[in-house]
Amino acid sequence: MNLVVFDFCETLVNFQTANAFVDFVAERKITTWSRFISKLETVLLYSRFFAIVDRFFSKCNFSKRVNLMKIRGYKEFDILNYANDYYNTIIRDNTLKLIVSELEKYVNQGDYVMIASGGYDVYLNKFAKDFGIKQVISTNIEFKKGKASGFYVDGKDCLFDEKVIQLNQFLNKNNLKFDKKIVFTDSITDLPLLMWANEAYVVSNRTTQTWPGKYNFKEIVL
Repeated sequence: MNLVVFDFCETLVNFQTANAFVDFVAERKITTWSRFISKLETVLLYSRFFAIVDRFFSKCNFSKRVNLMKIRGYKEFDILNYANDYYNTIIRDNTLKLIVSELEKYVNQGDYVMIASGGYDVYLNKFAKDFGIKQVISTNIEFKKGKASGFYVDGKDCLFDEKVIQLNQFLNKNNLKFDKKIVFTDSITDLPLLMWANEAYVVSNRTTQTWPGKYNFKEIVL
């Protein structure tokens, strides 16, 4: 049996889902706090503050952390309901059918299929349930006393090396071993994940890219 790991954003769907989900929630339940964070976000964007921070702390993804603060204080029950709406009205209409068909092929032949994504657990779990995916490794929204704290669980954003760290922890904890590790992703930021795999596929949009060939990765051009 093989382990097959799929990135989510711009791999299984055609857009970046994390900030879009937070905005989806905040637009449907506007609070004084969410309005304040939205204005702060705009100021930081146009002042190029995010760009400067990213230049020196590229793995921090500070703009994403600020964006999540919009839903601080929102009830967990409401966020889970919005996640269901987001999945049904946005995610399902924006899947990349060629890659989803690859996913379904591996599921149907009995391989162990996982998602490793910087997207949020609350909607990724719904996608996983619909498609028979065994496990989701993701950025998890923290809830305290039934409300969103505005932070990630353990402060961890599932990007860059963190994907490999969490995957290895999960495999070791469950004593899982496979014949081969196969990975699908669109981004060079997932280079640690691609290098971890025995067989790596880069998903490119419309045109081929130069960097996959440098590492002898296979490429799928949509």
